[in-house]
Amino acid sequence: MLRFKPGTKISDKFYARHDGTRSYFFGKEEFTLIAEAAGFSVESVEICERSTTNVKEELNVKRLFLQATLVKQ
Repeated sequence: MLRFKPGTKISDKFYARHDGTRSYFFGKEEFTLIAEAAGFSVESVEICERSTTNVKEELNVKRLFLQATLVKQ
């Protein structure tokens, strides 16, 4: 969410990218609710941390992703 420029925020946790696509950010609890509402059983949800480096601009940005194991009910 920090990398989005001012004026790109559509609503809370929902942003517009420069190419016209959208990004929505959610946590473990919200993801679990969405998955269960779609008919999945959530076996595990873990936060994975990655680091992205922009050599040209000398930026090192930490990125967090959710990795989940789901079973269709």
